[in-house]
Amino acid sequence: MEESEVDKLEALRTMGCLNARPQGVTSELFRTGGTFFEPRDKLQVKYEMLRAVQVGGLSVSEAARQFGYSRETYYTVARHFQLEGCVGLLDQAQGRRQPEKLQSEIVEFVLAERDKDPKGNSGYRLAEKVYERFAVRIHPRTVYKVLEKRASPAPTAAPRRRRS
Repeated sequence: MEESEVDKLEALRTMGCLNARPQGVTSELFRTGGTFFEPRDKLQVKYEMLRAVQVGGLSVSEAARQFGYSRETYYTVARHFQLEGCVGLLDQAQGRRQPEKLQSEIVEFVLAERDKDPKGNSGYRLAEKVYERFAVRIHPRTVYKVLEKRASPAPTAAPRRRRS
């Protein structure tokens, strides 16, 4: 393997874009497309899978099969791409994103909006308002968690027992 090839693979690995199953990519593009189409580049594979359906007219099932993914993964990738563009093609980190999304300014905004109209500002409506104001998407359940934290008093330390 050439040095530039090793560098490319290392770059893909570092960015989290190395496709662990390049052999699953059977699309004609990647078999006959020369050096441009790289089945080890997960981002490119996902993009071309979406493109095969949207522009190429393939069914979702066929595109998913040709690009080494499931139908479920196709729909997940399509949703992320629709919401975030090419950045949405990157693998999403698993786990909670709450700390980076729920900045104090957003929490204060949610609480203030809820105070203005407690009945009219549901979790869904407040999540929409957060997106409109801050361009940050949060789940309505996250809004409810913020409201629950506010409603429950802060835990107090239990009195210590004296040892006899």
